[in-house]
Amino acid sequence: MRYSDLTDEQKSKVANAKGPEEILEMAKAEGYELTDEELEQIAGGGFWKDEYYCPKCGSHHVSMSKAWDEGLCLDCGFEGWYDSFYH
Repeated sequence: MRYSDLTDEQKSKVANAKGPEEILEMAKAEGYELTDEELEQIAGGGFWKDEYYCPKCGSHHVSMSKAWDEGLCLDCGFEGWYDSFYH
């Protein structure tokens, strides 16, 4: 499931999550079964917040995955290649 597929309420919850473990708990509570790839990105394959920033809105509230070579801004929803997010 991609960020863009989430409802506005779900996006708000993800944006306010304190870490990847909380996102994992939310997914389970919603009845969503995560794939192995999604688990890797959430639980350990990606960087979490503040290390990079979004090229669209400048937010540091981003989730990055070297494994998937992509990033996601949790504020504006921008999704892009890993290189498009700046450190």
